[in-house]
Amino acid sequence: MLYRSVCIPRIIFLPAMLLVIFAACSKQKKTTIITEQNATLQLNISHVVGARPLSLSGVSYQNEVGEAYTISAFKYYIGNVTLYYPDEKSVTVADTYFLVSEDSAASKKIIINGLPAGNFSRLSFRIGVDSARNNSGAQSGALDPVYGMFWTWNSGYIMAKVEGNSPVSMQPDHQLQFHIGGYVGAQNVVRTVMLDVPGLVLRSNEANGVSLVADVSKWFSGPDPVSFKTLSSWMTPGPVSVMMADKYKRMFSVVKVGNQ
Repeated sequence: MLYRSVCIPRIIFLPAMLLVIFAACSKQKKTTIITEQNATLQLNISHVVGARPLSLSGVSYQNEVGEAYTISAFKYYIGNVTLYYPDEKSVTVADTYFLVSEDSAASKKIIINGLPAGNFSRLSFRIGVDSARNNSGAQSGALDPVYGMFWTWNSGYIMAKVEGNSPVSMQPDHQLQFHIGGYVGAQNVVRTVMLDVPGLVLRSNEANGVSLVADVSKWFSGPDPVSFKTLSSWMTPGPVSVMMADKYKRMFSVVKVGNQ
């Protein structure tokens, strides 16, 4: 057990927070006893298109309506990672954002330190950037506009993007451009992904991993599959962004739980 200040940066650990609140209200000591939080979770993410690995080097894929396409860029934001105990209590890594990009191997290994040891049964995370951050002025870190994931202060962040080409696209040079954003009202495209991680055990002073796959083909499949003849570009908040967000919310699956 550790003795620490009542401030627990970024990590919302509900049992510990209750102790903190109680301590503050009763004006007792300014320190409290919290459970050790020195476990590490590593999320390893791989990108595929259907059953094939994603390549940004001109490999041709086929969508659900039989149209060929290639992919040249694939990026998205992940945040608000939450782990759930079997009794549904949870621990959340709040106000932390990760930009995952196919062209950056490092970005596909998300390392989260300072977690409590324990057994967990589910994992969730948010795809996108919440409204508070969209309205917080100039950002840094993963939210720095230098990464090309920001429109304007009115439109906010691009939550996820896919770029490529298709011979049936009517855009200049047969481009495909899907930049999905919007955070206000019915245009909000922030989505939460919930995944089962049976057997996930975080141990103190160990890195414990969960391997995920994100399937880009999910962006264009499912109910009302996308035809690039009629929809090959969308770069503004609106109904198409909402539709695409509902589609790519399904792109993640768990392939391995346990130490890497």
